[in-house]
Amino acid sequence: MAYQLVAGTGPVNVDLTTKGRRLASWQFSNITAAMVLNLRNGSVGGDIVARINLPVTTSASQSYDTPLIFPLGVFVEIVTGTVVGSVDLY
Repeated sequence: MAYQLVAGTGPVNVDLTTKGRRLASWQFSNITAAMVLNLRNGSVGGDIVARINLPVTTSASQSYDTPLIFPLGVFVEIVTGTVVGSVDLY
């Protein structure tokens, strides 16, 4: 498994499609406005596999006993907010 950094102020995209196709966990902190973040399959137009919403100045994490599968790779779309965190891919 390898942690991949995710950071930015939306709207911004983080392409991790070459880093792994299985998502074991994620952890994000939101610094500014309410955060909306989409974990998509392969690209900004790919299916939304998970949507994460966080209020201002909060953080959250999630781990999966059975990893989420992204056949085309993980693509992170930060829609709003200022995000710092990581995803654990393999």
